[in-house]
Amino acid sequence: MSTDDQLHFHDMILSFGGPCAIRRSGVDHPCIAGDLTFSPRARELVLEGGRTFLVSTVGLDVVPNHESDLLVAFGEVLRIVAPVTGPRPAGVPIYYELSVTYDSAA
Repeated sequence: MSTDDQLHFHDMILSFGGPCAIRRSGVDHPCIAGDLTFSPRARELVLEGGRTFLVSTVGLDVVPNHESDLLVAFGEVLRIVAPVTGPRPAGVPIYYELSVTYDSAA
């Protein structure tokens, strides 16, 4: 069951993101994610380097892990390059924040 905060951030992430997946061991786990690095209209302005995505916890059946998972987002396969963060009041994650980069091996 989702908390009000989780639902609030799910709606916010959905407003600038969309359907994506956490890929673990070749299996895609559907999620809603949004790229904080730039607006969708400015995707052509991407420079090499890290990007930041927010991932909704609502409906996600795995906790993203930087050591084993990839983010599949908007036609790109992205490697999670740092431990996953995000607010966890009372130990309950509200959303996940992922630092990612393009994964040329995927």
